[in-house]
Formats: sequence, structure tokens, C-alpha cells
Amino acid sequence: IPQSTRSYMAPEQALAKPADSRSDVYSLCATLYEFLTLHYYLGHVSGGAPQVLRSVLQVEPVDAEHHKAPVHGRVPRPLSRICRKGLAKHPDERFADAGELEDALQAWLEGGAPIVCSGTCMQRGLRAWSRWIDRHPVVVPIASFVVIALFLRWLVVSAWELLQLFGVGL
Repeated sequence: IPQSTRSYMAPEQALAKPADSRSDVYSLCATLYEFLTLHYYLGHVSGGAPQVLRSVLQVEPVDAEHHKAPVHGRVPRPLSRICRKGLAKHPDERFADAGELEDALQAWLEGGAPIVCSGTCMQRGLRAWSRWIDRHPVVVPIASFVVIALFLRWLVVSAWELLQLFGVGL
């Protein structure tokens, strides 16, 4: 992993344009990407400063979710999307400042990441269901018992009706 600070410059800084809070967001997300994936956010860059600057300007980072760690698995898709937004080449496509990045990360931690696909929809639904179960520890076992009892009753009645339909008597 390159250790020079120019490796974490936002593209506008590499072009010697003025930096603002969105440039800081870029650098923060580059560090976050590496923390999550254990890979340099622009892949393997060899050579000196010109190659590093060219990479900052031209290379799009691989989505963080595509890296699979042997112990912890993949980076969750909503977290990968946060990294992708923070690493956008154009400043207007990034988070406005570190506070907005923090809000997105906090929303993800609390299970409130935006729903962007069926997977994130299912994750949010399961989290909400899990929180509901935690808040109602007595209701859930009773409701589960009632549902199982009703299902078993339906199963026995249906089996009995099928046996009578085919003339099998017990």
C-alpha cells in the first residue's frame, strides 16, 4: 500500500485546484475503504509521483463489497456504497462534508441505510423484525406457539379430509 499522502489526494487536489471539505471526504473515504477491505483503494500502483497522480485522476476504485476477507467475509453493500459516494471523482457527487459522511455511517449502523436493492430491503426488514422481537420478549413465543398450533391443526384436518376422500378409514 503506498504510504505517501499524495496517494490519498482528491482528484481536484491532483489537478492543483482549490480543496474544500469534499476533498477531505475523499481522503477519509480512501482510508475507510482500506480499513474495510485491507486493500489500497486504487489497486496496485507502482512507480513514482506521476503514476500515483495519474491513478488518482483516472482509476475508479473497485467496489469495497467485491473484496472478500477470509475471516470476516464481504463489506456490506450499503457500506460499500458510502465508500463509493465518498470516492467519486467529481466533488459535487461526494458528501458535502465530514458531518454528512458521519450521518450516512450512523444511519447504516442504526439499520437505516437507504434501500437500493432487494438485499438491503430484506436486511432492513429483518433488522426491524429483530428489534421488534427484542422489545416484545413475551409476545413472540406466545404468538409463535399459536401459529404453530394453528398450522398443525390445519395439517391434521387436511390429512383427515384426504383420508376420508380416498375412503381410507382408521
